[in-house]
Amino acid sequence: MNNNISFGASLKTNTFIRKGRMHTPVSVSIVELDKTNANDMNALSTISDSWNKEGSKNCRFNNYVDMILTKAGSEENDFSVKDHYLALTTQKDNFEKLDPKNVLGVSLFSEDGVGGELEYLQVHPNTCKSYAGSKRVYKNVGTAMIDYLKDTYSKVHIFVNAAHDAVKFYYKNGFVPYNKSYSWYLHLPQNK
Repeated sequence: MNNNISFGASLKTNTFIRKGRMHTPVSVSIVELDKTNANDMNALSTISDSWNKEGSKNCRFNNYVDMILTKAGSEENDFSVKDHYLALTTQKDNFEKLDPKNVLGVSLFSEDGVGGELEYLQVHPNTCKSYAGSKRVYKNVGTAMIDYLKDTYSKVHIFVNAAHDAVKFYYKNGFVPYNKSYSWYLHLPQNK
């Protein structure tokens, strides 16, 4: 018998992104998903399916939500690492019943107490500059998620193994090459 109580996604912070041509500020929530909660994993699965359909219209779209979902479902237990499954949503409350239609970005951040790795960061296809271009509905979704990590983990190095077409985005958000030989392996220097 499983005595674990699972409540689902929990609010981490509220922040703002931009919407439309006028770049109108829009309030959004960053929530942490619970990989042991069926509602959260169903929402993540629905997001993955939906974004795969939307993104398949453009060959440059990579859906990393599949990877996040795979890791969340794995039985691997490395107790020295804490995984944080995060979502940026326009939903304002009732996060234990996260509505996939309101999710604009997801990420997986793993920390070990010394540093952390942004394993995956994926924004909705209609918010991705390389996919939607000037027709994108929302702006600053990925940046808002990185800003949350920068604020929350300001005392540690944050690493990312960036996809080639995302390197410029990470540079813009303060990341620098960790090693000159590997320009795509980036880190965010810790604040002292």
